[in-house]
Amino acid sequence: MPETPNHSYNIPEEGATDWHQPLNENFRQYDTDIEIRDEEANRSNYEPVDGAKFLATDTGVVSIGDGENWLPALALARYRAPAQSNTPGIAFGYQNSLNGEASTISGGGENRAAGGATVAGGSFNGADGRSSAIGGGSRNEAGGFGDVVCGGANNTTDGGSPQQGASSIQEIENGFATVPGGKSNTASGRFSFAAGRQADASEDGSFVWGDGTRRTVQATQANQMVFQAGGGVTIFSASDASAGVRLSAGSGSWSSLSAASAKSNVQTVDPQGVLDGVESLDVSTWEYDAEADATHMGPMAGEFHDAFGLGADADRIANVDADGVALAAIQGLAERVEEKENRIEEQDERIEKQDERIEELATENEALRERLAALERQVDSTDAAGGGERSTAD
Repeated sequence: MPETPNHSYNIPEEGATDWHQPLNENFRQYDTDIEIRDEEANRSNYEPVDGAKFLATDTGVVSIGDGENWLPALALARYRAPAQSNTPGIAFGYQNSLNGEASTISGGGENRAAGGATVAGGSFNGADGRSSAIGGGSRNEAGGFGDVVCGGANNTTDGGSPQQGASSIQEIENGFATVPGGKSNTASGRFSFAAGRQADASEDGSFVWGDGTRRTVQATQANQMVFQAGGGVTIFSASDASAGVRLSAGSGSWSSLSAASAKSNVQTVDPQGVLDGVESLDVSTWEYDAEADATHMGPMAGEFHDAFGLGADADRIANVDADGVALAAIQGLAERVEEKENRIEEQDERIEKQDERIEELATENEALRERLAALERQVDSTDAAGGGERSTAD
């Protein structure tokens, strides 16, 4: 018996007496080839023949029969929104719920979306904030207005609801928190951002990045940026990674790239001239206008730039320039100290020779005094002897 090109339906041959048997086979195949369309609440009225398809016209979910039950087939959902403007929204997937108008759930299972919110997929996600969005993942919550969770697991945002009286998106000052992914992150501050693992951006405008450890890192004040990076941080200021700074793991200070291979136009400096420049600087204590309760010490950038011509502009002092000037000035000071030490050494040598000469002269002087004393004694003896003879003659 020939078969049709489509669906392999059997066509009875001319004169066949058992033509009803292939037709019965065709009828059984119709049960699986022809899709049943009805509201989801009426699905139980149809027998779930193995391979049969049921399209719920109100939810767009397609179910496949396995002989005993209707099983949702998420990939086959093809519901299209009706034209009415007051439609509650669009929901695909399994046991997803829409809790407001103009909301959308594209797929997944057991997700929920509030008014104007969107859940693209995943499971157990809740876009409960108006106009919020969840891209996927599992057990993510977007609770504030315009909040976004792109994916991951156990992430939460709650930037707040629009303030009363806001009439346009430009006037709304609450919400808009973001978690791009990761796990167990919380962005509960307005306009906050949390990513990685266990990052807590609970302050307004804060940005928090958590590394892969299970230690929570959090912002402590508004508009703060916090990074947790147990392996260190590297920031390149050149696209070819030839310049930048690094905060090594466990370190408390930045190190700048300073290899000779990364430098050009290298020139020697005059340490004495640098020292003179440092001596001419006015070094004072001061406070930044935008910083509270912190006193600093140093020169003004303009004066520093005029004295040494270093840096990209006259409003900033780069650490590498301040360190370089300090090292050169120390070298200049060391040279001056060495010169003075040499002069002192020469003076000490001259003084030592003078002391030796003075000692020699003192010795010679003492010998002369002894000779003089001896001569005086001799004269006295001579005078005494001559006086006695004159007395006898008289």
